[in-house]
Amino acid sequence: MKTNFSSIVDKIQSDYCTPEFLSQHYFPSLNGWRAFAILIVIFGHLKNSVDKSFLYYHFAEFFIYPELGVRIFFVLSGFLITTLLIKEYISNGKISIKTFFIKRSLRIFPVLYLYLLVILILNFYLKLDLTYGDFLGPAFYITNILFYFAQGTWITGHTWTLSIEEQFYLIWPFVLAI
Repeated sequence: MKTNFSSIVDKIQSDYCTPEFLSQHYFPSLNGWRAFAILIVIFGHLKNSVDKSFLYYHFAEFFIYPELGVRIFFVLSGFLITTLLIKEYISNGKISIKTFFIKRSLRIFPVLYLYLLVILILNFYLKLDLTYGDFLGPAFYITNILFYFAQGTWITGHTWTLSIEEQFYLIWPFVLAI
């Protein structure tokens, strides 16, 4: 495949040049990392569902580090968000914080609030003994170690990862925009 040398030089000398790896809309190799991270988290959680005398418990205790799976998700998310913000800057010469927050809100809020609504309904009918306070941390994205008072129960406590991600979104776009 022949490439026109002058077009390459023009592209390099332009004010906003998208690196080749960023021009992709989809990164298929990330699916493997997602699958790996999911498996680590699942196998880590399975340890808590078996008796401590089981061989699997000891295997998981020694060999499986579920926090690694969560950290892989954080890295993937950070990479994807940073890539989107860089692409926007290259395309428009600036980062629209407003557009960024609208897109993130439309992607994450509906699923979380649907989940919380379902749990609220189940709490009412199945008498799960959850208080409204158990819903506050997840509803305001503060269920993490930074805001320990809003941990909730195991049913809503796993939303701590979303809390960290949302707090990252509150800082990172501004840092890149500067």
